Amino acid sequence: MEGSRNGTENLSELLSPRGRMSWLKLRGLQEVVKMVRRHPVVVILILVVVLAASLFLVLRPSQASQQQTTTKSEKANGQKADEKKLPVEVAVVKRGSISSWINTTATLEPYRQVTILAEATGTVAKLMVDEGANVREGQVLAVLSNPDREVALQKANISQKNAAIELQRKQTSYDQKIISQAEYDKAQYEKDVADSELKAAGVAVDRLTIRAPYDGFITDRFIDKGQNIALLAQLFTIVDRDPLEAKIYLPEKEIFGITEEQPVSLALNSQKNLTFQGRIRQISPAVDSRTGTVKVTVEVTNAPAQVRPGSFVDVRLVTQKHDQAILIPKKALIEEAGEQYVFTIDKDVAARRSIQTGFTDDQFAEVISGVQVGQPVVVAGQGALRDGVKTETVAKR
Repeated sequence: MEGSRNGTENLSELLSPRGRMSWLKLRGLQEVVKMVRRHPVVVILILVVVLAASLFLVLRPSQASQQQTTTKSEKANGQKADEKKLPVEVAVVKRGSISSWINTTATLEPYRQVTILAEATGTVAKLMVDEGANVREGQVLAVLSNPDREVALQKANISQKNAAIELQRKQTSYDQKIISQAEYDKAQYEKDVADSELKAAGVAVDRLTIRAPYDGFITDRFIDKGQNIALLAQLFTIVDRDPLEAKIYLPEKEIFGITEEQPVSLALNSQKNLTFQGRIRQISPAVDSRTGTVKVTVEVTNAPAQVRPGSFVDVRLVTQKHDQAILIPKKALIEEAGEQYVFTIDKDVAARRSIQTGFTDDQFAEVISGVQVGQPVVVAGQGALRDGVKTETVAKR
């Protein structure tokens, strides 16, 4: 009876809701064990996925906290960078003279250039110079040989001597009143003719000697020794290199600021560090109706040895000059979107100042408005500057 009751109680407990749940859990656990035995790889993959998801949920708040910490650190470093002073070099605004210039180019030409022509026929017997030779006025360049002219000179010389002797005889006879006035006059005439013929023969022979007409240098030699030369044949070209001249053509509106005798700066275009001076020798009184320009002749004396006729040169001449102008170094000037400005420094703080400029040259710019004499302007380090930034002056010019 007692056993029957226990069995009945166990059955009742099993049939109760609580009993059914326990039975189901046990049954499910048995099914899981069976599945693990049948598919061990699948179970392991599921466990790995579950573990990774758990780790992500745990680490995510930590990463967010670390990012917040990094952002705060970057902000702090940015604030420190903003507070750091930027190094700059400055120069003081001053007064001085500045000019406006006209820049142009020209070719240097010799003041005189002559091609020597043969004034007599003959053969080149002597050739004394070659191309590039410097020669002096009257120096012998070549000698031609012409036997006919040399013989003619000898004959004229003999005839002149005979005429002189005959005139002397006639003079004695005339003084003794042996001959008439007419006979004496005839002897005098023959002597004069002989003198003229001798002179002409001498000139003809002298033309066989070729001489330099003025100081200069030989640029072309057209003959060789032994060559037969015809009348008016080209022999040499001689150039006078001092002075040289350059002709420039300027618009009429730019002429009013220049004057004759005004100094001019020149430089070889092929060697710009070689500079020399010239002067305005002449300003044409007329305007070229075709181009609207005026010819200005620049003269160069005692040019450097490297400067030659035909050299291409840069020409620079002053048109106007401003004295006591407010000047800043060109390095300080910044141009952006059509605006010109500089940075000034006041109590180590940069200030952007818009300015208006006038004349400029290689080093300075004239300031019409925007800065005052004595103010420091930044000439190096402007690239990182902006209005209100703190600076540190590392050099002052």
